[in-house]
Amino acid sequence: MFFSRFSEREKKEIAIEDVILEEFVELLNVVYPSHKPIS
Repeated sequence: MFFSRFSEREKKEIAIEDVILEEFVELLNVVYPSHKPIS
């Protein structure tokens, strides 16, 4: 997505809609485990 010719390539932020915040944070914690909380 970020290396192809999609419009998202030039954006600094990408809106993610229809996602439950707590579930998305849990996914990030699985993908990027850390001792620091994601805020």
